[in-house]
Amino acid sequence: CNGAETLSVALMGLQDLRILDLGDNRISTEGFSALAKPFEKLTCLEELDLCYNLLDKNSMEVVCRSLASHSNLKLLDVSGLTKQNELHSFKSLFHGFGPEGAVHLSNVLSHLPSLTRLAIETNNIGDEGAQAISSVLPHVPSLTFLGIGGNKIGTAGVGALSQSLSQLSALTHLDLGYN
Repeated sequence: CNGAETLSVALMGLQDLRILDLGDNRISTEGFSALAKPFEKLTCLEELDLCYNLLDKNSMEVVCRSLASHSNLKLLDVSGLTKQNELHSFKSLFHGFGPEGAVHLSNVLSHLPSLTRLAIETNNIGDEGAQAISSVLPHVPSLTFLGIGGNKIGTAGVGALSQSLSQLSALTHLDLGYN
């Protein structure tokens, strides 16, 4: 958390920042809480990469609340762990943000009309999470990339996604692998 707290002070002065890559830093819920205020101020942000961190349902709630006013955001990557060679003990502690995190994400997606890339792979969102995300996809008409693979999505989730995908005429890349 100390690293995230230190970084949060620096980010407060970078209000013109357009791209922020914090991927693969194993930032925890406490770290994301420290970063929430700077995230709110970074309204010029176009790309936010938070992949391979410790995004659970609580940290997703914090992140999503802080992104509600980011109408310029084009890329959001909150993918979970996908590396097969991750430490076994680490993987057993981290299971993604799950369906509840997907609900938090769905609540903010309609506020991100410029979003073109959404990557949420390997977060164990299941059918419930896929249904929540699906319900708001039509509100993100500029989406060209949707990575939602490795989430244990079953028939009900695929059914919900199928209905929403037909409304995404800009979509050019869809990853549903490993479900």
